[in-house]
Amino acid sequence: MLFAALWLMAEMARGTWLTGFGWGAVGYAHLDAPLAGYAPWVGAYGMTAIAAWLAAALAMLVAGGRAQPSRHAWGLGLAMAGVLALGVLVPQAVPAWSRATGALSVTLLQGNIAQDEKFEQ
Repeated sequence: MLFAALWLMAEMARGTWLTGFGWGAVGYAHLDAPLAGYAPWVGAYGMTAIAAWLAAALAMLVAGGRAQPSRHAWGLGLAMAGVLALGVLVPQAVPAWSRATGALSVTLLQGNIAQDEKFEQ
């Protein structure tokens, strides 16, 4: 849990103070994965924390599994399986958060053009 908390704090600091690019969070990498079910409830930073916890738990499980597996390792493995299962099963039971109502037309502008080149083709 400590590893996940430290990773989350580093991610939030990088996204707000250091660069300001909050969309580069690790949680966005899990939007098309089993953790996607958690996105409506915990957001991208919560998904970052869950992913960091799962990574730390997996590392502890692998490192502890080299010796004879203990009761702690089995409990950790079951907790990891439960977190992944909830992320997959809960979205199936809960209705969709939003529904598409149609298409949206968007125009993109590029603002970094020198004024003397503005009307050149």
